Amino acid sequence: MRLSVKLLLILVLLGSIANSSIAQTSSFSPPGGLQRALSKQLESNIANGRWDLAQQTIEIIEEIGKPAPASSLYDVGKGLLEQKQMAGALSFLGYYLSQAKPSDENYQMARSGWQQAKQNLPIYCQENSDLCARYATKIWLRNKDKESLSSSALLFGYSCDNGSLYGCYNLASMYAAGTGITRNDAKAVVLHTKACAGDYTKACEKLGEIYQLGKGVDIDLETAIGFYQKDCRLKKAGGCAQLKSLGVKYSHEARPISRYPPLYPPRAFSKGLQGKCKLTYDVSAKGRVQNVKVDCTNRIFNRAALASIRKWKYEPQIIDGVAVMSKGLTTSITFNLAE
Repeated sequence: MRLSVKLLLILVLLGSIANSSIAQTSSFSPPGGLQRALSKQLESNIANGRWDLAQQTIEIIEEIGKPAPASSLYDVGKGLLEQKQMAGALSFLGYYLSQAKPSDENYQMARSGWQQAKQNLPIYCQENSDLCARYATKIWLRNKDKESLSSSALLFGYSCDNGSLYGCYNLASMYAAGTGITRNDAKAVVLHTKACAGDYTKACEKLGEIYQLGKGVDIDLETAIGFYQKDCRLKKAGGCAQLKSLGVKYSHEARPISRYPPLYPPRAFSKGLQGKCKLTYDVSAKGRVQNVKVDCTNRIFNRAALASIRKWKYEPQIIDGVAVMSKGLTTSITFNLAE
């Protein structure tokens, strides 16, 4: 199992890493001491009403391959409900219900709380559309039972209604696959179109695929190409690749693939100097940075800025399907000791 940044941070905080060598390993088997420490941390967070931290601790426990105690799921869900965090309450109480039995002590209370959270979602998601969409994703990934997937679709729907393009895209995907809700290709197209209209590029590429292959619609290659072209114009490789495979000429500006951060000049660092550099340059038809001109507030930064930008990699400008040189591009590099 690969260590995540979040897990590494928790390990450091718990004192489970004696030195940095563990961060260089590609696999990790959590020690019993870590599991006990996480359990105690979860109990402490719940006892003190630190619901955000309790959620994070549960995620870490699950990330190291251990199920979170059902009682903790109930406690967190109940606490979030009391704080009127309806999306979180729906998520955790639903998670508890998916594991508990009707005969369990807290089952009926959890069911009642879950219903209460569900009823309050329309108002809650008006002001928290992105948060509703994030919890919808967590539910979707965590639980595969019908009720949980239905909750996920509900949250995506409310978040979409309140401006979350991410919510629209994911609800469209659920309709297209019939995941948790009745399959409806027409609704999927409407929702993908709404997301694409807001420049959510994944939706534009998906619409291109839908119309190219006739997924629930009549095959319409012209419409498909239009969506692929928009995706390509929005600097996404997927649409460009599809246009190329269809033999359609396309165009887009040069766009960076990788940017190499500058190294702070030791002499400037020792003197406490800061500065900013403006760089003008060309990008060749092969994506290489050329003809760089540097103008820094202090010449001490010239060499570092130049060394940095020369390592940048670009996807070259395309005009009618042909790579060409881009001239006169500009960018700036800041040298700030606080960073």
